[in-house]
Amino acid sequence: MLRLWNLRDQILGGDETHAIRAALNLPLSRILVTYQQTDNCIPLTAFYKLFMLGGMPVSEMLLRLPVLLCGLAALLALPAAFEGRVERGTVLIYRWLVAISPALVLYSRIARSYMPMVLFSFGAVMAFEAWWRSRSWRSGGAYVLLGALAVWFHLGAGP
Repeated sequence: MLRLWNLRDQILGGDETHAIRAALNLPLSRILVTYQQTDNCIPLTAFYKLFMLGGMPVSEMLLRLPVLLCGLAALLALPAAFEGRVERGTVLIYRWLVAISPALVLYSRIARSYMPMVLFSFGAVMAFEAWWRSRSWRSGGAYVLLGALAVWFHLGAGP
């Protein structure tokens, strides 16, 4: 699996360290409500801070875990959204494209907010489409929740 291949040997660097620095230097109360100039992801920084406060050893794999789990969830969720809407062969091809997409593989391997943003944004779009067809409160609520989560993970999801 491309998302896991040689991941233990990959070293954190560059923008991936912004959240770690913020988790080390800021109190949780400030992390949860303040966008930093260094562009750390608020939920990931809070996750790291909670582990640090709990006395857990913070390893590179732990720092990558939330993003990696979102990447694995996307392998299931993105194609599943089209089940029953298009032919099975089309869904199978889409499943393979999601699995080998260079951007999605990269987003799943780096400790940044891009993969959670993709996952939540995709879910928000699908929930909006369901709301547009049905006008159900459940679909509308899912759209608002998933859209808000996408923006919370990365402001670029807003537009």
